[in-house]
This record gives sequence, C-alpha cells and structure tokens, in this order.
Amino acid sequence: MEIYVSYFVNFGVSGYVMKTPILTIIFFFAFSLFARASMDCIWTSSRQGVTIKFLAPCEQRYQMFVDNILTQILNRLNRKDTSSKILVLVNTERLSYPDAVSSNFISISFDTLRQIDDDFISDYYFSKEGQIKKKFSKFSEPLDINSTDSDTSKEVGFKIIYRLDYRLGQTNWADIEKLIKYSEENREAIKKAQKRNNVRYDYNGWYVSLLTIDTFSINKIIGRQNKIKENEVVQKKSTNSYWLWGLLALTAIGAIAYQYRQHSR
Repeated sequence: MEIYVSYFVNFGVSGYVMKTPILTIIFFFAFSLFARASMDCIWTSSRQGVTIKFLAPCEQRYQMFVDNILTQILNRLNRKDTSSKILVLVNTERLSYPDAVSSNFISISFDTLRQIDDDFISDYYFSKEGQIKKKFSKFSEPLDINSTDSDTSKEVGFKIIYRLDYRLGQTNWADIEKLIKYSEENREAIKKAQKRNNVRYDYNGWYVSLLTIDTFSINKIIGRQNKIKENEVVQKKSTNSYWLWGLLALTAIGAIAYQYRQHSR
C-alpha cells in the first residue's frame, strides 16, 4: 500500500499559537483530520505476471476489492504464458489528452513498468521556471513519463494507464479487463502500432510524452465506437421522427383549413 496525498496545504502558524499548548493541540488535531480526509492510497495486487495499482481511499477493504478484481480477471483470461508482464495503473496518473473535454485517459504501450515519478517531473519543470534552484541533466521535452533520477526498476512489459474523470461515474473494470485481454493477445501488434504522443500532465499547464497506440484503436477495444454509432442511429431516428410528425401536423392543418373554407362557402 502506498499513500497518495491528494492536496498540499501550507498553514501559517503564529508564535502565539505555538506558545499556547491547548491551541497547539487543537491545531494539530484539526490538521490530522484534514490530512486523513485528503489522502488516498495506492492499493496493489499482483499475480501471474499481472499487476494492478488502484488509487482509492485509505480503507483496508479496497485491498480485498482489488485482489478480488484481479482474481476474477485472471480466471476468465486463463493466462498460460506469464513471461510477459502487464502493469495496469488505475487512476494513479494525472494525465489527459490535449483539447479533451474531460480528464478521461487511456493508453496502452510496451514500455518501462513503473509509475510516473511526480516529484522528479515537478522539480524539473519548477527549476525550468526558476521557482526552485536545482540542476538537472539535459532532457528532451516534453519529459518522457519514465524520466527519473531514482534507481527504479527498468523491467519492461505492457503498461496500461487508465484514468476516469470522477464526474462521469465509477471505474469501469469491464473496460480494464478488455484492455488487459487485448494486451495479452496482441503483443506484437501493440509494439508495431505504438507511437510517441504529447499529453497534458495535469498541473501548471505542463506536458509529458509517452508511448501508446491511438485512441481510435483503444475506443474500438473497449467498444466505445459501437456506443457512438448506436447513439448516432438513435439521433437519426429521432430526427426522422420529428420530420414525420411535423409533416403529419402540416397535413392535418391543411385539411382543417380546406374543410373550413368549404363550409364558409
């Protein structure tokens, strides 16, 4: 379990407060409640070469939840070859596509199997903006999401990044299962199709780059294209219905007007 702090707040504490024991106790008690409310945890479950990291509230029941999800997926997947690793990051990465109307984000790639080093990326861009004094080696920009100065794992495999805009509902685990299954069954196709894309790192207008297959292919994998087509058919049927009812209404008005003129004669 990893603790993820959602927000950081600076509190200015006056000398008077610090010198008053009762107020100090109240202050730290209130701060602890706030910190607990604003922290999430990254719950990890790993079996048969598949690892899911899931951002959720710091409640132990979410460990059981993600373990159960992975067990169900693996039972249906019936994975025999576990030599190829799959890492699934669910709501842990703050990425979104440029010009997107929501913060929904999905990517699939053959890449380094590690999370984004948020501290490194933040420090790098803050130093570029002159807000902190820290020297960095020269990197091509936008920074690759795997950029780091830590001695982290260099293991490679298939990486799925899934982020759902909280305003649009809950995580769709059926979609995540489809993405895992596709990664398992289409390894070479992913390697050939993936390209480097620049995406928004949701802080301060910064951008990062990553490898992924195109969004059209991803939407096709999870069946979103079919939903779009179904909506288009419904809209066309609705439009046709409006025209039909309008034509019938005009015909009825014309018939009434004709009858009225006949009687008036």
